[in-house]
Amino acid sequence: MIGAALDILEQCGTPRVLYNDMPLGNPLGKPFDHSMHEATLRAALVLAAEAVAAGQVVETPYVWDALDESEAWKKHFMWIDPNDPQKYLQMGEENRSKRLENKAKGLFRHPYDTMARWFLSRERCFSNLGRILPERR
Repeated sequence: MIGAALDILEQCGTPRVLYNDMPLGNPLGKPFDHSMHEATLRAALVLAAEAVAAGQVVETPYVWDALDESEAWKKHFMWIDPNDPQKYLQMGEENRSKRLENKAKGLFRHPYDTMARWFLSRERCFSNLGRILPERR
């Protein structure tokens, strides 16, 4: 299981967890960061093949914002100031505008992440598994 909510994954008794410390909804990493997505998928496959104990948790080294050493995004994630509704209306409008701009550029978040679809396509998946997973002894 790849996840971003470690407390929930541990509480559920997930047998193996690749933990990516990212905001919820981004278990593979930052949107459009295909190298991070691929590395996360590779790490999950290695964990699936090499896990030695039930409940094993492996944390990825990735961070949401490399310039934010204090991880301020965690303090503000999903927090809404009830005293400033205009701010959120403006942010919503900016978000919708940015998504339309990205869509026009061909960048959009598919229900199945683009990288996951690429990686799991039959041709690439089977040809890449030999490089990703260690040989069984």
